[in-house]
Amino acid sequence: MYGMIALFDEQTEKRIQGVWEGLKQEGITSYAYDVSNREPHLTLAS
Repeated sequence: MYGMIALFDEQTEKRIQGVWEGLKQEGITSYAYDVSNREPHLTLAS
């Protein structure tokens, strides 16, 4: 199995974190906060 993590640039990361915060405030999900210091990323695996 192979895997790769793709990270975002700082501006995109902040926008995604803003969406995460909005989802938490609306009571939809707090999944992004289940792990401390979670960073937005894409995981690609085969």
